Amino acid sequence: MISLQFFSPILIEQTVQRLDGLVYDLKIKLFSPQSTNITNIQIVDIDETSLAQIGRMPWSREKFTTLTEKLTQQGALVIAFDILYSEPQEIPTTEIVGVLPQLSDKDKARLTEHFDDDGLFVQAMKSNDVVLANLFHHHKNIQRGGFVNNVIEQSENFHDTNIISFTGYTNPITRFSAVAAGQGFMNAITDFDGIVRRTPLVIEFEKKLYPSLALETFRVYSLVDEIKMQWSQQFNNAHIEGIKVGKLIIPTDDSAQILIPYQGKRNHYRYTSAADLLNGKINDNRFQQAVVFVGTSAIGLADLQTTPVGVNYPGVEIHATVFDALMAPTALPYRPDWWQGAIFIHLLLFALLSLLIYPNKSALFSSIFTLVLIISTISVNLYLWQNYHIDLPIVVLLLQVFVLAVYYIGYGFFNEANRRKVIKTMFAQYVPDAHIDKLLSSATNINLAGERKDLTVMFCDIRNFTAISENMSANELKYWLNSIFSPLTDEILKHDGTIDKYVGDMIMAFWGAPIDDEQHSHKSIKTAFAMLSAVDKLNTIFNQQGKPKVSIGIGINTGEMNVGDMGSDFRRSYTVIGDAVNLASRLEALTKFYCVKILVSEFTQQQANAEHYLLVDKVNVVGKEQAILIYTPLEHGLTSKDGAFQHFSAAQGQYFNKQFELAEQTLQSINSDFAYYALVSIYLSRIKAFKLTPPSENWNGCYQHSQK
Repeated sequence: MISLQFFSPILIEQTVQRLDGLVYDLKIKLFSPQSTNITNIQIVDIDETSLAQIGRMPWSREKFTTLTEKLTQQGALVIAFDILYSEPQEIPTTEIVGVLPQLSDKDKARLTEHFDDDGLFVQAMKSNDVVLANLFHHHKNIQRGGFVNNVIEQSENFHDTNIISFTGYTNPITRFSAVAAGQGFMNAITDFDGIVRRTPLVIEFEKKLYPSLALETFRVYSLVDEIKMQWSQQFNNAHIEGIKVGKLIIPTDDSAQILIPYQGKRNHYRYTSAADLLNGKINDNRFQQAVVFVGTSAIGLADLQTTPVGVNYPGVEIHATVFDALMAPTALPYRPDWWQGAIFIHLLLFALLSLLIYPNKSALFSSIFTLVLIISTISVNLYLWQNYHIDLPIVVLLLQVFVLAVYYIGYGFFNEANRRKVIKTMFAQYVPDAHIDKLLSSATNINLAGERKDLTVMFCDIRNFTAISENMSANELKYWLNSIFSPLTDEILKHDGTIDKYVGDMIMAFWGAPIDDEQHSHKSIKTAFAMLSAVDKLNTIFNQQGKPKVSIGIGINTGEMNVGDMGSDFRRSYTVIGDAVNLASRLEALTKFYCVKILVSEFTQQQANAEHYLLVDKVNVVGKEQAILIYTPLEHGLTSKDGAFQHFSAAQGQYFNKQFELAEQTLQSINSDFAYYALVSIYLSRIKAFKLTPPSENWNGCYQHSQK
């Protein structure tokens, strides 16, 4: 950005200047510096009405003589003509005198003098302080008219400066220049976008400096004989600091230019139609003690300019505005000689702040910080403008903030996207994709810190794993386990479960965290059946491959447990702990005892009540004193209302009520093809034992398991 501000190619430089110019236009429109000058400034306008009533331009010098005389009579102190009188007006009596030899020389002279409008204009100018306009250009072969005595103190310093120079000029005729109180150039200098935002107060021609029309009018009005340039020496080079008129110093840039402090749209100053003045319609005292600028606003006379406050802005009002600003230069907007250093420091400071603040910050924080920088930059710029009339460029500063913000926020988004991708790849082995998406998009609803909540936990163990593993090599065992764990894990993730850990031949998973899920118990049952189905498919493949078949037991429990990111300073994991977790582990172990594939606690059965269950037993597991009911969920197509299930449930009721004879009879009525006949055998064995040794009177039907 520093190179963009100070060392950019011409096209980029012009673009930046154009944008800064638009900002200046906006400040002029919204916060125009109001002049404190009380001088009476008037404009006599050769407008469309004047052209219609008096005639098309160019007018006879007699009209300007009349204008000058009337303005003088009405009290004007200085009259500045924004009109170029570069050609003498022909005297119509010249040819007549030549063909009338009988006239005496005195009569000829008197006749010529009477019709010499230029001479009459000269006499009118002598009666007041009149400032005439000249025009500088780059036509080297055109140098017409005469100069008044140069009023600027000349110096050798300006030859190596940026003062605008010209190679040709068109001045008022010598007769006019000789009697004029002053003479200044009328050139309007536009920025490259065609807008008049600044004006040079002096220009250079053939190693001499000449004043502008407004500056020369100001000098004449101030009764100052000489204008002096204020120079400073830096590294053996001369630089312009300002222009001194009498005791007043007017600050300028290094090209002797000032920014034009437009006071608003056109007609800020009072306009008087030249036709009204010539026709004697002005009888008030508007011109008393006035500085009058005579110019034109007529469209066809090509003195309309494009300015920050509007198009078709009369050039004569620009001169009046500049004169007004010179009368009160403390309100003159300017760029001080230290502006480049200030911008450099500002850019450097922004770069350092960005390096310190932006990295590793959220998009919201970066956006707020960017907004603060933009607002503070604009505020400082407006503060300097309104309070000190300092105009500093702002576009590159704002562009730097914007570019840095886009870079760091964009980098943050790409980095975040990459981080999400890495996280998703890592945790896809443990958490379903849908869960990961929710974790990444709804982080405010996720709590990885320790908390106690109602969850469902599952333990799944491979039966007879020790015996199977003894007949396999380590490599074979690894691939065999992987081929089992992959589809089982896939089913857990499909049903929104979270993989807790793999321990040998065991998988531990849970539902309801880190994403809240009201259906956690129901999804765990669905997952268990899906895992059994996956095992059946695996066994078909293993049978074809000659590999050992696999059988699993699943224990599920629902209850309050601690969940969170737990571990040590060296290694941590997101896991669940508590009695409810231990109970699920005990249930998984009891699947072997009861010869069922799935066992769930009464707590899971109560929550996932849409499933059909078979009551398996009322037990005390190791580590628990309170008796609980345990169930096995029935596969689809089976219902507890079937005959065998009803008989088994009736026998259980009789058993718990100590009606052992009746329970035995009911159990014996169940055919051996009953899907859960192993449970029938277990209860028959218990009844046989109770016949020999009856239970105590306070026995509640609970079976005490002594092994984990």
